[in-house]
Amino acid sequence: FNNISFLTTVKDPPHVSIALLQWLPLLLEKTDKSLHNDCVYPIIFQAIQSPNQQVQKECLKKLPIVINLIKETAVRTVLIPKLVDLGSTTTDPNIASSSFKSIASCLSVADNDGFLLELFPKVYKGWRKHSSSPIVSESMYDIISSLKKASNRILMKRALQVAATVTSSPNCP
Repeated sequence: FNNISFLTTVKDPPHVSIALLQWLPLLLEKTDKSLHNDCVYPIIFQAIQSPNQQVQKECLKKLPIVINLIKETAVRTVLIPKLVDLGSTTTDPNIASSSFKSIASCLSVADNDGFLLELFPKVYKGWRKHSSSPIVSESMYDIISSLKKASNRILMKRALQVAATVTSSPNCP
């Protein structure tokens, strides 16, 4: 990894980041697992925050490869908040949808109550921004149905009304 580590800091041109993401499976395979937290996962974390939509899209395509490899603490404190920010600020409904689907995938290893209390309101605002898009509505539904480890009290308090709003939307498939 030392031979290419300097590439992880190159933001412009975005093709460098895209190439690193495209080669992510090989990087994971060839890099010692003890270096993944410090060397490989930051590629994903930086790409999520990229202002370039092509980089964001490539990152979201590769995210399923690493979600189950990243430690639960990093998923909860780094990955999910970055995905929430991306999904709620993007102007592209496809990126919002992919971000929300990635969040849904992360919820199996994350604290569902903490997510509902801290980040779900921002996700809901992101959905409202793209509520005319069926793919974003479907992704929002995926998040809600992935909250299997949430306490009933917090689930009812935070997600029930949102679920009713999303599913009653004419754009919800």
